Amino acid sequence: MPPAVAPAAVERLKDLLCENLRVTVTDGRVFIGSFAGTDQPLNILLLNTDEFRIGPDENPDGRYVGQILIPGSSS
Repeated sequence: MPPAVAPAAVERLKDLLCENLRVTVTDGRVFIGSFAGTDQPLNILLLNTDEFRIGPDENPDGRYVGQILIPGSSS
């Protein structure tokens, strides 16, 4: 049986639907796209996403990657 989820948390996720989010991953990439939802392990699904690299391989113009699934924390 899945753990109970606080109604406030569910409402907050619903409020984020179709909003543009900026997600930074541990290797320094930044994804900006439209939030489409999450799944049980809290992977994040973004649509119409652009990827930007920060650091030595910086790409200030970014590149279009479309739909992307960003893995949730594995802690």
